[in-house]
Amino acid sequence: LCPPTTYLPPIAKIASFSVAQLPDALTYLQSLYHPEVRGSRRQRVQVPVSNGEQNLRLRHEDDSGLQVIRSDAFERSYSTRWLTTLIAQLEVRQDLSHFEEVSLDDLGTPESTLAYTLEAQLTDISLDNNDYRSVGAQTWGAACVLTEMVLEDPERFGLDSSSHGPESRRLSVLELGTGTGLISLVVMKLLDALPSFNHREVHVVAADFHPSVLANLRSNVNANVSSTHNQITSTHSITTHFLDWSSFSTTPRPDCLS
Repeated sequence: LCPPTTYLPPIAKIASFSVAQLPDALTYLQSLYHPEVRGSRRQRVQVPVSNGEQNLRLRHEDDSGLQVIRSDAFERSYSTRWLTTLIAQLEVRQDLSHFEEVSLDDLGTPESTLAYTLEAQLTDISLDNNDYRSVGAQTWGAACVLTEMVLEDPERFGLDSSSHGPESRRLSVLELGTGTGLISLVVMKLLDALPSFNHREVHVVAADFHPSVLANLRSNVNANVSSTHNQITSTHSITTHFLDWSSFSTTPRPDCLS
């Protein structure tokens, strides 16, 4: 794996880029500084991928020197200057004449299959290497996949208003081993956005065990649920709970509730 100063075309020659060079360079930078969450890529209908892009991703995943390059302040600074110059060139030449009359549409835009698009702000913290139970300190790929599936088809997960019985007025959602809180937060935001839940009672419970994981979870919930949330949707709430599966009790303990 080459560092940005070696891999990227020279800054002085950005104006002469070909349309084939731009996606390759951007894919490289994304893979280097904004990699996918491990395990978050779903098995879908195969979309043709260029050999260069495929090899680039494999090279990034397998190279042991990736972290060295990623933490190099000079290389990161160079990448920032390179992107800044590229953006400036695109703004100056909006007609993209220097891209051989190829429009931005030709660079390819992934089609979204989500029924809803929501934003959640999460913080991952360092793992405690001496305690395997702290694995929830970082977002798992499985959480990304499940969140995507929920947004694609809420009704598949019972998030609809098809039931008209007496219990249909209340919905309780419990997530065990919540970790950073991605799924619980997205479900909460989704139910806030669905008109059919405007007047229904909704309670989302995010449970975990490890102290540092639980503290980070509470911080993420506070960052995503504003102080005015209960005023806007007074029937919706989300809470974090301590839950130790090895000593589970059916009797609620006051010190377990946040």
